[in-house]
Amino acid sequence: MGTPSGALGLIVQREGTETRAMEDQMTAMRTSRSRDESREESREEGWGRRLEGAGALLLRYGLVTILLWVGALKFFAYEAEAVEMLVTNSPLLSWLLDIFSVRTLAALLGIFEIVLALLIAARPRAPRASAIGSLGAVVLFLFTLTFVFTTPEVLQPGYGIPALSPMPGQFLAKDVALLAIAIWTAGEALAATGPRRSVALA
Repeated sequence: MGTPSGALGLIVQREGTETRAMEDQMTAMRTSRSRDESREESREEGWGRRLEGAGALLLRYGLVTILLWVGALKFFAYEAEAVEMLVTNSPLLSWLLDIFSVRTLAALLGIFEIVLALLIAARPRAPRASAIGSLGAVVLFLFTLTFVFTTPEVLQPGYGIPALSPMPGQFLAKDVALLAIAIWTAGEALAATGPRRSVALA
């Protein structure tokens, strides 16, 4: 027969082995859970980057599309009439009608918008030119936002602040978002002209 102390030693050894096994199992479970969480975070990060990239693309080329479209419309008589209504009441720009006819002024504005659109669209090949185009768009939208304060009937008659009229109030309000987009595209394009791009191309 074995001694009591020997049996006790075996029991203690067995319990120690079982404890270590349980600890190893718990460690493995924590490691597996950590891997699953990391995998989930990586999946979410991947989707986030895809959405961010798609958003950036739509912001830039949505702005390009709007400038091209609206710029081309400036060559039509009905659009020139809208330009006249806005410019006539602007203390900053009304003097231009003393120099140019309404159709000529509208056409010049259209050309300016189309040139800005083409510069902004050049971002993949010429980020510096794209930044210049975006900064030009910033100036353009800052000027057009002044029409909110100078154009009659920006507010819906009989309602007052904050009830913007459909035209020109709500029409002009969209320029707040376009201004923000132009600022972002300018910053992104300027950042792309920095040292990191030079190293990448070396």
